[in-house]
Amino acid sequence: MTVFTPLVTPDVHAHANSCQQDPPCLISEFSVFEKLSVLNINKASGPDGIPSWVLKENADLLAAPVADILNSSFLDRCLPTSWKKADITPLPKTSPVSDVNKHLRPISLTPILSKVGEEFVVDSYAK
Repeated sequence: MTVFTPLVTPDVHAHANSCQQDPPCLISEFSVFEKLSVLNINKASGPDGIPSWVLKENADLLAAPVADILNSSFLDRCLPTSWKKADITPLPKTSPVSDVNKHLRPISLTPILSKVGEEFVVDSYAK
């Protein structure tokens, strides 16, 4: 745990004065709980190795720390480095692969918590 820096409590008003844009909406623990509790347990985990069933079954315990991480990340406009990593697997488009550049497509497995954070961004800004 010595490699992790502690989170600062999000202060929307202080951060809003230093930014040109409006600060992002704060995410509640309950909304994180809702997202974690409906995760599909059959989805593969990303490079962090955290299976979705662990997040789903412990959603009540993990909602508060995940909400803190997401709020701090959105206020800083920077995601944790581990959430930016992905396992990329080539998948053949056709059965005899003769040209690697044309007959393979990449499948990217990202961490599940990264996908949860992405859902909040999509819900807030794209919808």
